[in-house]
Amino acid sequence: MINIDLKNIKDKYIYDALKGIEEELTQEQPWMKGKWQYIEKQFSAASADAAIAHNLKFAPKDVIILSKTNDDSTSVTIHWDDFDDTYIYLTTDGAVNIRMYVGTHEEEL
Repeated sequence: MINIDLKNIKDKYIYDALKGIEEELTQEQPWMKGKWQYIEKQFSAASADAAIAHNLKFAPKDVIILSKTNDDSTSVTIHWDDFDDTYIYLTTDGAVNIRMYVGTHEEEL
């Protein structure tokens, strides 16, 4: 959460401007709720049950694929039930570059 210390701002225009910035920055952003790790992984060929370290120290529940490039026909299978505190697991049927967020969406932090 962003908190701008406004208590010592005497100028009304500066106060109002900073207050507006603070309100904009603290608006609820649903996609930012939770803990996330950005991961970019390149596969030069098909890969079965690839273990990808996520550095979250908990088993994530969610993966948001941002892009999958190199060969649009390559499929990616995510093995949700195999996630653990260190790795996520996925299978590709060909060469592919994947950009994703891995983590857990949480309503209450």
